Amino acid sequence: MKKSFKIITVFLLNVIMLFGVMSFSACGNTPREYNVNVACGNPEVLEGVKVQLVALDGTIAAEQSLKDGKAVFQIDAACYIVSLAGVDGAYSYDAKLLTESKRTAEINIVEAKEEDGEKLLTYTVFAVSEKGKPIEGVFVQLCDVADTDGAGCRPDVTDADGSAVYELAQANYHVVVLRCPDGYSNDGYKDENNKICTVSATQRYTVITLKSV
Repeated sequence: MKKSFKIITVFLLNVIMLFGVMSFSACGNTPREYNVNVACGNPEVLEGVKVQLVALDGTIAAEQSLKDGKAVFQIDAACYIVSLAGVDGAYSYDAKLLTESKRTAEINIVEAKEEDGEKLLTYTVFAVSEKGKPIEGVFVQLCDVADTDGAGCRPDVTDADGSAVYELAQANYHVVVLRCPDGYSNDGYKDENNKICTVSATQRYTVITLKSV
């Protein structure tokens, strides 16, 4: 009798553990809803525009066309950069960072400003922790890679969303981290190939991952 009771008890424990693992796995893989709203004073500019959710490693995790200025994604909870494809070159916009807790982004497409007869582009640097948390207060600058005397460097500080936004002439720029908030090191702003992060006319945003100390 005792032996039978022991067998039944072990069986029930195994069943409970199995369902617990299945429940945990299902919870971990449950998609979350991410919303992107895009506006422009000229509605024609939105025609053909696609919204891309880009993972922090640079891969496009999802993409879809706008419908009434909106794009709704059902995708695994993570951090994503919101980028737009197909935007007219005469217009500009700020890329956005979505996180597991902030899953809605508002993007406004505007006419690109001009300086000395040249169109300015919007470049964005995102600073995140190794866990993907936006870091506020990172002192960063973009420097024109063709500039050798430092005159072409533009400093800024990341905001509460971990972003620093620049309006600069079309060129290639590299990111320099000058100062980090307490608890972070400024030696982690290189990509997986140990190259300094850059932005360009075709890639107007970059993500720097700062290491905890």
